[in-house]
Order: sequence, then C-alpha cells, then structure tokens
Amino acid sequence: MNPNEQIPEDSTLNVLREDDLDAAPEAEDLSSPAKSQGTNLSDEVMESGNTIVAGDTIPVTKVESLNKNEEKEAAEVSAKDEKIKARIRRLNISIIICVLLLMIPVSAFGYIVYQAWKSNNTPIEGNRFVGQHQPEITETLMENAKTKILSVEGVESADIHTVVATTRVLVDMRDDMTEEELRAAAEAIYAAIDEVLPIATYYTNTETIEMYDLDISVYNNLTFKLDAAEGEPKLLMMDVVKNGMMPEPIYQLVSTAKNPDAAKAALESVEERKREEAAEAEAESQEGEQSEEGESSENSGEGAGEGSEGGE
Repeated sequence: MNPNEQIPEDSTLNVLREDDLDAAPEAEDLSSPAKSQGTNLSDEVMESGNTIVAGDTIPVTKVESLNKNEEKEAAEVSAKDEKIKARIRRLNISIIICVLLLMIPVSAFGYIVYQAWKSNNTPIEGNRFVGQHQPEITETLMENAKTKILSVEGVESADIHTVVATTRVLVDMRDDMTEEELRAAAEAIYAAIDEVLPIATYYTNTETIEMYDLDISVYNNLTFKLDAAEGEPKLLMMDVVKNGMMPEPIYQLVSTAKNPDAAKAALESVEERKREEAAEAEAESQEGEQSEEGESSENSGEGAGEGSEGGE
C-alpha cells in the first residue's frame, strides 16, 4: 500500500491489517481527518475483540452500534452484580438477626443455670406470710390464753403454741370424763381462747389479709386404749378446728370412728402386721442361734482332732 495515497472521504473506511501497519509505520499520518478517523476506528474495533480482515470496510454507524451494545452489556453485568451484592447483604442481615434472636433465650437459660449453680447448697430463706396475719399473736398473748385455759373446770394441764400460722392447743382433762363432759369442756376452752385472742380478729380472714388457724385437742388420758374392754377406761379425744375461712368451728370426737366396721378392719390389719413382724424377728433370731451353735460344734470338733493328733 502506498503511504502517500489519500484515503477517500466517504462513509466507509478501509481497515488495514496489523502486519501492514507494522510494516509501514510512516503511513500513520494523521494530517487528514478521514485518515485519523480510520485509525481510531481500527483501534476501537481491535479493542472490542472483533476480527478484522484485510480489505474489509465497516460503516461508522455500525461501529457506533457495536459500542452501544458493549455499553449495554456492561450496564447489564453491573446491574446483575449489584443485585447479587444486595442479595448477599440481605442474607447477611437475616443471619445476624436470627443469631441475635437465638441468643436471647440461650442467654436467659445460661443465666438461670449459672444462678442455680452459684446458689447450690444454699438454703432459700423467706417468709410466705409477708403482709399477712395482722395483728400478730405474741408470746404474751399465748401465755395469757394458757392461763385462761387452766382456769376451766376439769383441766389438768395445757400447752399452747403457734407454728406456721396455726395456733395448736393441747389440753389434758380428768381421766373419768365422759364424752358429753369432754364436749362441754372443749366449748369452754374455745370460749376462754376467744376472750384473750378474739376469734373474729385473729382467726377470721379479711378481704385482703389471711389470718391464723386454730386447732384444739382435748383428751382425758393418752395412755388409755381406744378399744378398751367394757368397764375399763377408754381414750377420749375431741378436736376443735377453726380456720380463717370458716364462719364457725367444727367439733369432732376423733376417738370414736364414724365407720366402726372400717375402723375395726384397720385395727385388725395393724395387729396382723405386728404379729407377722414379730414372727419374722423370732425366726431370724432362731436362725442366728442355730448358726452360732453349728460354728461352736465345728470349732470343738477341730479342737478334738488336733488333740488326738498330738497324743499320737
């Protein structure tokens, strides 16, 4: 190709091979606008990766279309990359939120376990009656109530104490009391307690405060039997119960069974079990004695054998 040949100024440009351009570097004269346009076109086509064939001509409008396509593809790739990055960011945020939500119950459970381990072998102290039992029953009131109970006819001894919000009263009466006399004595003891510790104040609940319970046991003699023979003294015991929710106390003669047949069967079962236990204990003692006798006889036999050997 003649380097001095002018490139015609039309809508198309002749594209040279790279070998021709390398062989004639002096042909790269950019004095002509058309030639400059052809060189730049060759460079753009080469950079776009398209195959250039010697003697081919490419319209300028086609080159512009190729450039627009490349820009469009680059924009699409960039948009896809942004979508992928946005998806990854959302995924990371979701993972972080899930981990935080999972850590809340795990942390609470771990704290509970730690506190339980820390307080191991440590007694839990507290009072479940905080704010309740107002007014309180003092030792002075109980002593005054005991004195009043001892003034009742037929009372031999009395004991009164308050434990776990329950006032328990044990009263030992005369041994020769009948059931009717025991009931009258129980009513008199209840009235004596009411004088010192008013039932409506100390043993009746209010709308907001729970008060004490009262348990009175009145008996003649604890050494007497429940199933004593006719003519023998019999154990008599009566319970008087009044809790904070009961409007009136309940009197019950607990020494007399409500169902005599069931009580008799229960007593017979207890007696049978006692006899079986006694028989087992006796059998074990006999076996022990027999084993001791066997061991002593064996020891004596061995001693006699050793003596005969020594005599020989």
